[in-house]
Amino acid sequence: AAGHGAGAAGATGGLVGGLIGAGIPEVEAKRYAGRVREGAYLVSVHCDDRKWTKKAEEILEATGGKDVVKTSEASADYKPE
Repeated sequence: AAGHGAGAAGATGGLVGGLIGAGIPEVEAKRYAGRVREGAYLVSVHCDDRKWTKKAEEILEATGGKDVVKTSEASADYKPE
């Protein structure tokens, strides 16, 4: 059982780092990781414009999503040549 707990802690640490890297404040990232550890789901949606961001936010909230937040990228990660 100790090995399983250590693996879960390592996975949670990776989740916290990933969330922080995505622009989520550390306090919130740790809270989300704790909820995942307790069995909750974490869903991430990437949208190309504000219209789709708003639509995704509305769908997540309408279907029971908790703590729905949005962040913005500093710049697009894909640039056509």
